[in-house]
Amino acid sequence: MDHTTITATSATLQALFEGTITNAPEQGLAGLPIELRSPRAVRLDGDGLGLSVWLYRVEAASDRRTVMSAPGAAQRGDGLALELHYLLTPFAATPEDEQTVLARVLETLRDDPVLAGDQLFGGLTGEVRLSLEALTLEESLRLFTALQEPYRAAVALLARPRPLDA
Repeated sequence: MDHTTITATSATLQALFEGTITNAPEQGLAGLPIELRSPRAVRLDGDGLGLSVWLYRVEAASDRRTVMSAPGAAQRGDGLALELHYLLTPFAATPEDEQTVLARVLETLRDDPVLAGDQLFGGLTGEVRLSLEALTLEESLRLFTALQEPYRAAVALLARPRPLDA
């Protein structure tokens, strides 16, 4: 993992959803922008339409930790593996279109749970494993309350970028 992993993972997700949503021929999906901003920012900006792919939490993976050999110096070869938590929130012209966007997000994640090769952007190498993350209603409400936004149907996504040597 290097300093570009987080932004490259976000760019990879944006490109993935642009391919399956923005570039889709279906009305309600075609042209819908994929935004790497919070749901609140998407709703308040411009026409208020888009899929918010919002990175709301970054954690060290529980299966691998960086080993510190000296103050501030990480050992090479056992880098910090990350877990990136995203909230995917649709904003479309109608409730039906928002539900269609959510369905397409779920289909995309089902069809492409591991991204690699030419699916990766921003200099990312290796693979990115994607999985749905189960948030309780209370956890979801806390996220939207923190955003000062009314609750909306959304999908929680866990992305685990792994370099080739991990």
